[in-house]
Amino acid sequence: MSSPASELFPLLKPGMKLSVVLEFGPKDSFSFSSQYIGGKANLYLIIDFPAKVKERLIMRKVNNTRIVIRGVSDTKDGDIIAFQSSTLALINNPTGLLFIRSPQHFARKPIREHERYKIDVDATIDFAGQKFSAHFVDFSVSGCALLIKDPNELEEKHKVTVISELDELCQSEFSGQVTSVAKSKVGTKIGIRFNEEIELNDKLRSKLLEEAFNANSSS
Repeated sequence: MSSPASELFPLLKPGMKLSVVLEFGPKDSFSFSSQYIGGKANLYLIIDFPAKVKERLIMRKVNNTRIVIRGVSDTKDGDIIAFQSSTLALINNPTGLLFIRSPQHFARKPIREHERYKIDVDATIDFAGQKFSAHFVDFSVSGCALLIKDPNELEEKHKVTVISELDELCQSEFSGQVTSVAKSKVGTKIGIRFNEEIELNDKLRSKLLEEAFNANSSS
């Protein structure tokens, strides 16, 4: 959904994490993580320009470069926002700051209650006492998908429990039934439908948003 730039600034808060892509050419881009510092409505935005990024781009012209920015706002339901613009100026002292032209429009997508979060979090799958190391591929209140790299004999309708760092954020146990099994060169991807829908409390939702953002930034 495209929205006018006037609606963008109320969604931006200092310290908000951002995924940034500088596009120098059709097949020449550089991605990094940053955070929103501030700006002036309808004129410019200011984001952090980390020293490590500056070192890697020391021979590149950063000014007047096409830029794509994505982030997740802290609205009640959460909104994924994204926009394209171009850089205005880079300031190195006293710290690295990148000035960006205010975009004319931006994309805004509210996060649905049953949103499927793309995450990469380590987990253990327990099937009748057998444990398999895995990691989440995605997660929703009704189920999840995981990738197992080691050999296993999991099949559809097997009852399993998923153990991970997400457990402490939720009162419900991640137990359910295997609904799909897909083997590939990288491992076995299994889909699980939870026995009961998970309550998406504020702590769990914030953690999922953070992990989804990190997965998007590293991809």
